[in-house]
Amino acid sequence: MDWVEWKSKIITAFVSKASTIVKENKKTLAVTLQPDPYFGKERYGEDLRSLEKHVDYINIPIYDMAYSTTYRLETLVYAFRKQIKKPLYIELYAANPGPKQKNLQAVISKISNHVDGIILATHDSEIAKELRKNLTFY
Repeated sequence: MDWVEWKSKIITAFVSKASTIVKENKKTLAVTLQPDPYFGKERYGEDLRSLEKHVDYINIPIYDMAYSTTYRLETLVYAFRKQIKKPLYIELYAANPGPKQKNLQAVISKISNHVDGIILATHDSEIAKELRKNLTFY
């Protein structure tokens, strides 16, 4: 077995074992993957199809300090959606300092049709409250 297959089997086996423990305790399990929909297996051992069998949903963090260009992010999200059948969540950076709210709104608008949920990551609950209050959709 070559290096890529070996690495992928090790990671999948770990997630499978974790899944068994989590499901025995009647909980849900997610994996957070690198934001690379095509070369994750070669780079990190993340075999989407194999991992998907053991988890309830998949989370992809795609952090940007500005989110001023939505095309790249929308392309990444769409590529993941084409490959993943389980619920797909995208995590966006929303801390301070960080992106302008209008940029977050634009990104959320662009990717919302391709995902099952969006997680806005911030360390400050006041920022989260402000975002929730101010984000409006087209």
